[in-house]
Amino acid sequence: MWFLVVSIRVWIRRREEAIPTRKEEVQELGYRDYVPDRKEGDKIETLDEVINRINAIIRDGKFEGRIVSIECLPCESTGDHRFDPEATLPGSSDTTVTIVRIYYECGQSSEEEIGIADFVPLHLSGGSLFSRPEFETFDHVMTRASRWLSENPEINFRSALSIDFKLKSMTTLDTRILTATDQAGDFVRIFRIAYTKPFDVSEDIERSACLPPLPPIYLYSRMFLLKSRNYADLKKVISDWYNTEIAGRVDGGNNCVDTVSGNSGSGSGSGEFTDIVAEPSTSKSKCQLLSCETLSVFAKNQTGFEESFNSNRVGARNRCTFIAVRLYYDSGYHLNRVRQSGVNNNNNIPHTSCAPKLEKKSSSSCDIS
Repeated sequence: MWFLVVSIRVWIRRREEAIPTRKEEVQELGYRDYVPDRKEGDKIETLDEVINRINAIIRDGKFEGRIVSIECLPCESTGDHRFDPEATLPGSSDTTVTIVRIYYECGQSSEEEIGIADFVPLHLSGGSLFSRPEFETFDHVMTRASRWLSENPEINFRSALSIDFKLKSMTTLDTRILTATDQAGDFVRIFRIAYTKPFDVSEDIERSACLPPLPPIYLYSRMFLLKSRNYADLKKVISDWYNTEIAGRVDGGNNCVDTVSGNSGSGSGSGEFTDIVAEPSTSKSKCQLLSCETLSVFAKNQTGFEESFNSNRVGARNRCTFIAVRLYYDSGYHLNRVRQSGVNNNNNIPHTSCAPKLEKKSSSSCDIS
């Protein structure tokens, strides 16, 4: 008999030994859970309604701390949507309710509201009784997400997640519902970005009085497969890749990991602190690690890691589960131009339209397909 235990994994960067750490500089992390309220009948709030409620709390000054990461956490529940978000040993229910969990650093609050944007794979062809549907691959979905981030520099990236949604129709997919039942069937993997952005600036405040936006983000990812139960080996592989490909040790420099993210997940191992040992870098590309994710990949073999569509993953004999780590990083403007020049020469990549630019007073969440 085996059990799944919910644990928390924190990705950190060690401080430089030469820099003394005063007691008051020690980071203190906390989290808050926001559970969807019940509505009439057996309905509960949507993701957009929960986000609007959270932003109202932030605007009222009732949220103290600097937001570090935002997570949408599925919790096993009863048929009438009752559950305990603090439970670390879930049962065997087929029904889940998703909550919004915010990780924050204790201290002064930043005047920022939260938002969540979903990027859904495009349906390309197939899907009838006798043909397997073909969807846009995950890396192409990320290309659209990266374009959207680069066109909205006022957004502060907080975390990224790849989430499997049950496919009930080839034409529509509602990613804002917070309940799910029956874990067998066809699933589509979407890409979700959680972010913060400054409050809307009042009309009577001169634009010159506002802080300039941060540089735009050019998002990329890299997946690492856990080939053994020894996470130390995986950490070394990730650190070697980062120091070679991202930090640019060959060029030397002073740019390294500076973002901390946390996420909860189910696994058979115990929780642990995992650090990426990154060397300094002066690479002109200014690459920067943004977020890390531990995920289960359902595929026939390793060649199917970037597939967005998974069929009948429960009980299917030709499907295997791989544990992997996906790193999300900002490639920087210069490296992005080099990569895009190679992408534009590839005729196999389908054309996708750009996501709309955020309006100043638009909703803090969106669904982009």
